[in-house]
Amino acid sequence: TYPVQGPIGTAHTIQAIAEDTSGNRWTNPTERLTPVGDERPRITFGTNGPVLSTGETIEINAQADDDEAVSEITVLRDQRVVATCQHTSCRYLSAAITQPGIISFTIMAKDRAGQQSDQHTLSFIILPRP
Repeated sequence: TYPVQGPIGTAHTIQAIAEDTSGNRWTNPTERLTPVGDERPRITFGTNGPVLSTGETIEINAQADDDEAVSEITVLRDQRVVATCQHTSCRYLSAAITQPGIISFTIMAKDRAGQQSDQHTLSFIILPRP
């Protein structure tokens, strides 16, 4: 077993040659292998707090890393996309919140191989301004 190393998505041409003690040689047909990423992106995030008041904004800062390259980070609010960043970091800042209640966000990342991170759900409790 020999590891094939190189950037994900790069094609490698491989051919095996065997030789016995008498000098006889055998080769197999040439094979092309293209390694694919096997790790899902990992995502971390920070917020300005789980409990806010009306009139305040919600801020989410997310970072992602991967064995390949991160292609995008997506932030959803109530299952609607509110931000898509094509970098390893993403910042979302809402407008001022006007209604008390609970607001939910989902954050996920995708890599160039098409693999998606776990989805992280954040919930903010919005209280009426005192």
